[in-house]
Amino acid sequence: MSYSQNFQTLENSVIDFSDGIEKVSERIQNILTKTNAKGRRQYIRANLMHDKDAALFWNHGSKMHQLKLFDLSSVGMAVKIPAGLESLIIAKNYILQNVTLRLGTKQVVTEAVVFAVKKTEQGTIWVLLLAPQTSAAVKDEIRQYVFKTIEDKMILSINEERKDDTDYAQLDYYNFAAKTKSKSKPSTFSSQPGHNFS
Repeated sequence: MSYSQNFQTLENSVIDFSDGIEKVSERIQNILTKTNAKGRRQYIRANLMHDKDAALFWNHGSKMHQLKLFDLSSVGMAVKIPAGLESLIIAKNYILQNVTLRLGTKQVVTEAVVFAVKKTEQGTIWVLLLAPQTSAAVKDEIRQYVFKTIEDKMILSINEERKDDTDYAQLDYYNFAAKTKSKSKPSTFSSQPGHNFS
């Protein structure tokens, strides 16, 4: 089934949050399953292109190089290499030892394996995977930073939305709805046959 077919058959409905988070989650999951909605990415990634608090440092020879983090997940990352590393012949499966990730106020040390080398307009990009022996503690620190980054961006996006300053008291429909809701029972006059409600 194509994307356009999925989109056309997407259900239109209202989800009642008073049913509790488990029921709501189940309902959303059923809709996603039914429409075959899934991305190509298996792991959640955070875009760090504009994050000044995240960086990767690599000790190579007698020098420490800082690599710009483009994105990060609990299994790997994409980094832009500085001009000083362009001359190095780095290919797939090359192991980067002594890698330090600075994530906010925390640092983790690990090894990474070059999964791909890409030439882009921004420069040379290395796609790195964390070494198989990376500890669960290191992966957990990375995962927490990824989630926090995404959550912070989501909250920022929500807070920057235009405030709803509509004065609903000025709308006839809402005035009518408020009045009719306050009535305990319908008027006997308005229920008489032949009466036209206006």
